[in-house]
Amino acid sequence: MPFERFEKVLNWSDFYYRRPWGKEPCFHVTAQNEIQIIKSSVLDRYLYRADMNEEGMHELAVSVNLFKLAAVHSMGGIFSINEYGTVIVPAYSNYDGYAIAAVGRWTGDMYFLDDDGSRFSLGEDFELGDPWPYSYLGMKYNLSKTNSIYRVLDPDEGEQCEPLLGYDSLIHSLRRIRPYGPMTFLVNPFGCVLAKKVEGDEFPACYVCKLDYDQWFPDPLQPSAAKELSREEIQDTVACLNRKRNYMTKQEQKFFDALLQIYWANGKTLNEPDLIQNLLKLKKRYLTGE
Repeated sequence: MPFERFEKVLNWSDFYYRRPWGKEPCFHVTAQNEIQIIKSSVLDRYLYRADMNEEGMHELAVSVNLFKLAAVHSMGGIFSINEYGTVIVPAYSNYDGYAIAAVGRWTGDMYFLDDDGSRFSLGEDFELGDPWPYSYLGMKYNLSKTNSIYRVLDPDEGEQCEPLLGYDSLIHSLRRIRPYGPMTFLVNPFGCVLAKKVEGDEFPACYVCKLDYDQWFPDPLQPSAAKELSREEIQDTVACLNRKRNYMTKQEQKFFDALLQIYWANGKTLNEPDLIQNLLKLKKRYLTGE
């Protein structure tokens, strides 16, 4: 089945971009367990309806509603699916406050119906720069004016950024869409990278590429193989990269300096798998061939 419901709902504290209500398309479940893509806060004005006859769709809708019912005593509302298929459900009420949980995992395609009843998938493949004919929907990421990919971990708590190192092919593709300046882009639940290009006064959405998951931020629900890196390998890599610091971008220098502080504070070692993974990406970028 495409949808795997978690045996226990997981409190979600990892990356989750929350859009202003009504500003961008988002997934929505009705109290009658139907899934839509909506843009307006008027609930009967959906963009697309999901094909609820597809395997797993009803189970997905029920799981989202069960969490909302348990958290805030009402059903229906928005939810997200990140690029790893994790179904992330926010729930808010004036009495119970705000809660975010991961309720399950979606794998494979998901089909929707347009106005004439034709089926389509948000995972369709296009060429770089082709117009994106469907909803501009996904998790939001950033490319700086100095060509560093990063994500804002919690917009409500200020600009706390986490960089992504070494994914040069994606940067090149994004710069084919927007040649200069900072920009945002989306990664949808099916690995499609989307961005908006400038055409006069218009900003049409377009397709960029399919995501290379091996070069992307790690799946927070999967253990990292970087845990196996030895203390000696970490120390050698940090020492070599320290000599290459002046060759790094400003975003990479900022990350590396923060990493050094943690490294020295922990007695010349690193315990966080995600930090080690980014350390290895720096190593691949600057120490290959040494």
